[in-house]
Amino acid sequence: MVGYIAHAIAIPLVRAWLATSSQSWHRLPKPTDPPLVHAAGPLSDRILLMGSGIAVGYGALSHDLALGGNLARELSARTGRGATVDIIGDSFSPPAEVWRRLDNLDLARFDAIVFTLGGLEGLYLMPARRWRRQLDKLLAQLHSAAPARLAIVLVESGVPLLGGTPRFSRARLRRHSAIINAEMREACARFTNTTFVEFNPPEGDITMVKGRSTYRDWAQLIAPELARVLDMVGRAAQPIELDEELRQRALDALGIDDQPNAELEDIVESARNLFGASGASVTIIDHDMQHTKAAVGMPRDPIPRAASICSQTIERAEVFVVEDTTTDPRLAGSGWADGENVRFYAGYPVESPDGHRIGALCIVDTSPRTFSPTDAALLRQLALRVQSALWSRRVTP
Repeated sequence: MVGYIAHAIAIPLVRAWLATSSQSWHRLPKPTDPPLVHAAGPLSDRILLMGSGIAVGYGALSHDLALGGNLARELSARTGRGATVDIIGDSFSPPAEVWRRLDNLDLARFDAIVFTLGGLEGLYLMPARRWRRQLDKLLAQLHSAAPARLAIVLVESGVPLLGGTPRFSRARLRRHSAIINAEMREACARFTNTTFVEFNPPEGDITMVKGRSTYRDWAQLIAPELARVLDMVGRAAQPIELDEELRQRALDALGIDDQPNAELEDIVESARNLFGASGASVTIIDHDMQHTKAAVGMPRDPIPRAASICSQTIERAEVFVVEDTTTDPRLAGSGWADGENVRFYAGYPVESPDGHRIGALCIVDTSPRTFSPTDAALLRQLALRVQSALWSRRVTP
């Protein structure tokens, strides 16, 4: 009972401090760019970074400079693979709200989910029993809905900015943070495929996140264990069932028109030249048709989705390669199998800002050829340029 009374008293006090203190991280700027960052490399790992506190990116104007971007680069350096990090960061992310956000996502496209939870719960002195119930419910829901191969990582609720809180409260907050973390550690032991990552940065105040090195230092604390976990799980390279309604809704929100786009034309020209291919294009899968947004050395006319190789590309989160269209069983019985105009195809999916695959950047050739992991990484970089070009023209309500 005493714990619940302390919790009820702490909530308005913490909220008042956050609203008025010069040390409140709510006074810091937050990233304004799309919450998706990348690090170059083949066979990319796909991470969802979700939670409050350090996941939000307080003090940085770009996610690339905040925790997401630094975590992607640290992971890539350790695994030798590429890394893509989607970010869902809120000032307060209780487990119930986290699940509501997760319930609208296609979890099959991720290799791992990294949660930064418990920061405000620690400040609010949430009773351990209540925190345990909420956390167990979230993890049970997640394990029920997510693919078995999805790795779940809970990052210890560190107190890097505790030095900015009132001095008289710090000892109590440290003790309660330890309670929150003990419950998270035990929850990870109760659920399979769930890992607890220690996060013990030096304690400081709001000035810590105004420098360029802080998020890099924090990412270096999280990346080693996350890289180990990712090396143990298989990546989602196989076709997965698309949520077509959500995918189409994401495409419509981008407001892609039929007008020529000089930037996309430059990208497809670069793709053809870099790979020495006979053609390259940017295609959009819209309902039951494929439309070509830019092309060089390839037809531009719309074709039925059922006749499109790019429709198979968007079923994957990675590169789709057909080294010889005449022998690949995935094209058997299709119009591509005769090899009359195309013997080689490589495509990389193009995504909407919320991660739905809406089209592809592809290259084709008139002769069979191989495609290395380095080639795939280069095609991915070009596909990211396509995404940026499409997102910059997004129609906002």
